[in-house]
Amino acid sequence: LHGRRLSQHAKFCCLLGSHLSMADASNASVAVQLLSGAVAGAFTESLLHPLDTLSTRLKVVDAPQALVRTARRIAVQEGLGAYWRGVSVTLALAPVSSAAYFV
Repeated sequence: LHGRRLSQHAKFCCLLGSHLSMADASNASVAVQLLSGAVAGAFTESLLHPLDTLSTRLKVVDAPQALVRTARRIAVQEGLGAYWRGVSVTLALAPVSSAAYFV
């Protein structure tokens, strides 16, 4: 910290650590913890679902294919919405498990 440049991540962690300590987290109500977990789970799943879709498609094909080629094929042939197909089921379940984990 003494004059050194911190990475964005380190700055964020320092900022977060100065505002939220473990004591603060344990004093938060159960409802706040559940809501935090649910929002975090929904955000994470919606952000990572396209990678999950791509991973599944790569595993299902008979012949090995390149990652970029498969990603491009999905986008061109099925549209960008194909990456989020099925996300509604994931979003129905992920917040529940994430909320339980936060408590």
